[in-house]
Amino acid sequence: MMIRKTITTLLLIVYVSTFAQDVTLEEISNNIKQIETDTTFTLTEQNQLKQIKTTLDGGYLLKIWHKGRKISKIVEDIGLSYGSIQTTVYLTNHTPIKIIESEDIFAETPTGLNYKKLNNAYKVTHDILNWEHKKIITKEAGTRVFNTPKKAILDYNLLIDSAKKTIDE
Repeated sequence: MMIRKTITTLLLIVYVSTFAQDVTLEEISNNIKQIETDTTFTLTEQNQLKQIKTTLDGGYLLKIWHKGRKISKIVEDIGLSYGSIQTTVYLTNHTPIKIIESEDIFAETPTGLNYKKLNNAYKVTHDILNWEHKKIITKEAGTRVFNTPKKAILDYNLLIDSAKKTIDE
């Protein structure tokens, strides 16, 4: 009888710890609204890509919204010859809750490219219900234009680590 109670208790703990961490789309939306309206964040910017030793045609900009070491939003903007790639990561308690990646291309005119007008060509949105268990709702629209490989969800950890290093400097 005692062993049965112990096993039942252990199974309950595993069940609760596995499934209790999921968030809803509404909670994600509310957290993002709170991040976007909070005016007390420190904004740190870095305009060079330290991981690679090359210059990008349209430049590079990393923006980090944080309070101390607690990061709530990261925006990476990579400028390319024909447009840009922008990645936005929203975090709550050091954990990503939403990731948006978009590819924008310069508008074409009969005389060439209009560098003042960008058109969205591709967008992927990841709503993260549970980061640890990789429970994610992904929505894609458009077609990738730039020769960038599709990222696995854990590939965004590199961007998050880069942001952490930037605010520690």
